[in-house]
Amino acid sequence: MEPPKKQPKIENGDIKEMLMTMQFSFINKLKNIEGKIEKLSSKYFLLEQKVESILLKAQDPTLKTPQSNVPCSSSNTSCISANDEEAYPEGSWLGDPNNRELRVRCNISPTDLELINNSCPTPEKMALLLLDYLFDREIQAKSNISGTGKHGKQQLDPLKIYGIKCHITYMFGISNKDWQRIKQNIDSKCRTAFQRKQKGMPLVVKGCRERYK
Repeated sequence: MEPPKKQPKIENGDIKEMLMTMQFSFINKLKNIEGKIEKLSSKYFLLEQKVESILLKAQDPTLKTPQSNVPCSSSNTSCISANDEEAYPEGSWLGDPNNRELRVRCNISPTDLELINNSCPTPEKMALLLLDYLFDREIQAKSNISGTGKHGKQQLDPLKIYGIKCHITYMFGISNKDWQRIKQNIDSKCRTAFQRKQKGMPLVVKGCRERYK
C-alpha cells in the first residue's frame, strides 16, 4: 500500500497573493455591476423624461420646458442683480471668480468651498455635494431641474444650478455631455428625497447634516 502523498505546503506569501487576486476579481465584478446599474438608471431617466414630456404636451401643447442654464450677461439684468457680491458678503463665488459670466455668488463660506474643492475627486460628487449646500432636502424632495413632471415638482433655482455647472466646469473642465449626465444625477437625488418623504422616512441620511437653506 502506497503511503499518502504529502500536500504541497502553502506559504504565507502564496496565501496573500491568492487573497489579493480574489479581491481584485471581486472589485472588478462590482465595478461591472455598478456600470450596468448606471446605464440602466440613465435609460430609466430618459424614458421618464419622454413620458413626462408627452403628458405635458397632452395637457398643453404650447407648454415649453423651462431652461435650467441661465448664463449671466450684460443683457440679463435680473440675473446680474441677484448675482452680486453684496447678496452674500460672507459667501463665495462658484465658478471662475474673475469671469463675470461664468460665476455665481452663493452663501457657501470660503472655508466650506475650499473643503468641497479638496474633498471631491470627481465632478459628479462635487455637484451632488454642492446641491446639498445650496438646497435643503425638503426643497430637493419637491423639486427638480426642469420644474416639470406628474408630481407637480417645482424648479430648482436656475441660477444656483448654473452656479453648480460653472463651478465643476471651472474645477474639472467638463463637457456638455458630462453636464447632461450630471444633471441626471441631480434629478435622481431629488427623486430619492421625494421617495423617502413619500414613505415617511427621514430625509437626512444618518451621518449627514443639512447644509444651507
